[in-house]
Amino acid sequence: MYDRRLNGKTLSFGHAGILYKKSFVMYDRQTESLWVHVTGKAEVGPLKGQQLKFMPSTVTTWAQWKAAHPHSLVLPGYRRGGFMGTYTGVRRFRPFGLAVFSDFKAKLYPFRELKRHQVVNDTFRDAELTVAFLEDTHTAMAWNRRLNGQVLTFGWDTESPPNGTPVLGCP
Repeated sequence: MYDRRLNGKTLSFGHAGILYKKSFVMYDRQTESLWVHVTGKAEVGPLKGQQLKFMPSTVTTWAQWKAAHPHSLVLPGYRRGGFMGTYTGVRRFRPFGLAVFSDFKAKLYPFRELKRHQVVNDTFRDAELTVAFLEDTHTAMAWNRRLNGQVLTFGWDTESPPNGTPVLGCP
């Protein structure tokens, strides 16, 4: 997810209906520049080379979100007709999981692997990470595990709290 504000202006985006290196492409309605959703970078148009600011996000169910944020509202919308793009390449299975990005490089933590391990302590591009997975909601999150110069190692607390939600702890 990216901040829509760039150079003091708020951009409005739409789906361009094309792919760039297997990633969907957005366009901003103000300049019609083309943006790659994976990198948040404009590749074509007047804003070419500009970079949107990354914002951490969570993929979860509406029920989980509403439970955690009970005052949330949904912005109603409508379906628009029209061309949304066609992918005609070789169909291959792509695992679904949590992607971590740094300097235009990415690492995927597939849900099928996280389901087996639930907590992964890892290093990616000099960043010490902990990735945790909640199987019942298929929600994964990543945190930097370096604190005050010390690298911490995490795992699930073996004693569950009264509500049954596991607690991530540092042994």
